[in-house]
Amino acid sequence: MLIRLGYDIQFDVTGEVPIVTLLNVHPSREKDLREADELSSDPLVAIENYSDTFGNHACRLLAPAGKIRLQNSTLIEDSGLPDIEGPDAPEVRVDQLPPDVLPFLMNSRYCEWICYRARLLSCFGMRQEDGAGFRRCASGFTAE
Repeated sequence: MLIRLGYDIQFDVTGEVPIVTLLNVHPSREKDLREADELSSDPLVAIENYSDTFGNHACRLLAPAGKIRLQNSTLIEDSGLPDIEGPDAPEVRVDQLPPDVLPFLMNSRYCEWICYRARLLSCFGMRQEDGAGFRRCASGFTAE
């Protein structure tokens, strides 16, 4: 099936603001794109494309004072099947994880996780060993 995906994001800033985006399709799915996956801006500004340390495509730009619009629309081919899940996969304590996976656990200082703190605590409580907790919480976020 073909899926149209995209975004239309607008900011109104009081001065020049550097912006880094992670809005592109994951590199593992590039072969499925049927149209270009390119960030555009209005007003037109220079956009630098690069790959982050995890291989994601990212963009950097300098937004001028005033309104700026970031947008994209592309088409991707997809089977329509749900992603493979591992409902019986064990949750592994952080102190037992291999060191090479630890960078993937680092939160971004730009992530607004605090907005979800109450929800996360209600889902997880104080029981880190409760493997179903994550699935309950994730399901709650997608349903809301």
